[in-house]
Amino acid sequence: IIHSNKNLPHVKFEDFDKCDLTDYRWAHFEARSFSETKLMMLKIRDFNEMKPDEEKIKISLELEKKRDENLLLIKYVDVAILGRDFAESEILGCTDKKTAIYKLKQLTLNNEQYKNENCTLICPWGKDGACALDIHGNYFESPIFPCEKTVDTLGAGDTFTGGLLYSLMKDFDDIQEAIINGCKVAGFKCGFYGYDCIKDFSFK
Repeated sequence: IIHSNKNLPHVKFEDFDKCDLTDYRWAHFEARSFSETKLMMLKIRDFNEMKPDEEKIKISLELEKKRDENLLLIKYVDVAILGRDFAESEILGCTDKKTAIYKLKQLTLNNEQYKNENCTLICPWGKDGACALDIHGNYFESPIFPCEKTVDTLGAGDTFTGGLLYSLMKDFDDIQEAIINGCKVAGFKCGFYGYDCIKDFSFK
């Protein structure tokens, strides 16, 4: 995960189109440029149409930037991560993770703009841990796993996502374990400055 405040341009579809999709098992997108991201997702979906299940690429989406149009991308993904800022914005208007994830679930079931019955939903909520809904409507929660002393919370959300997706790649059906592992990585990271510490993390 690369983050920059240098106003670099977003990756365009013409750049993504150069990728050999056979090299990948998972593609994770942070919703930024709607039109370009949609083209990338559709390319992966077209690729998946020609592949057996074991060779299909999973697509995940992080809803963080508070832009209404980004929610439309949820139609094309296997996993959507609902950020707290997005959940609390006027788009959804929720004040807790459980309300937010169920509201998003209803949109994916009942609103044609966002319809996607096969999307797993994840909602991290800072000090209140995280929750998830699978495609069957089963609800899961995880507490936080705080470090002994918090020194740097920058990137806690990204490290949660990294731990979550790593776990889902190993076992896509164990959503409970995935959100627990995401919370564990995020809690561990907060005890250190920067990200070099992650190489020393191990799931227990």
